[in-house]
Amino acid sequence: MVASILKDFFILYVNRTRSLENDRLRLYELRLRSKSPASAQITGLPHSPGFDGNHLSRDLVHIEELEKEIEQAETQLLEIHKKLKAIIYRLNGRNLQKRDVLTMRYLDGFDWKTIVEIMFGSEADFEERDDVYLNRAQKIHGAALKALSELVTLEEMEGIFNE
Repeated sequence: MVASILKDFFILYVNRTRSLENDRLRLYELRLRSKSPASAQITGLPHSPGFDGNHLSRDLVHIEELEKEIEQAETQLLEIHKKLKAIIYRLNGRNLQKRDVLTMRYLDGFDWKTIVEIMFGSEADFEERDDVYLNRAQKIHGAALKALSELVTLEEMEGIFNE
């Protein structure tokens, strides 16, 4: 398998994880809004009460639907996470740094700055040469994808996301 295709699968997982986090935030906001219904508008002008004026019942329906969607997504992502971790952990022996970079980048969702600090932050010259260490981490990442692409098939990756 080509390393760039493998990377696309990992990015798909990251994007699904971010989408789940967005759904959790939406659920939180809907719950907040449902606990403090809108106050009555006193304008003296006639108005018709109706669904548009009352978000509470609509929010309660959305909350229930979103809770179910989140529960389903969490279950799916947990299974995908386990399978991706098992694939990444095929990198062993002399490939531990490669395994660590992929784990931090895709499974832990760390940005490059955090990854570099974890991997190289204890180096004496880290503060002066953090850009060099960033470059090193990104090279390890590329080499990790290349090495892992030789250990996994396209069909195997597609199967993880299509179950």
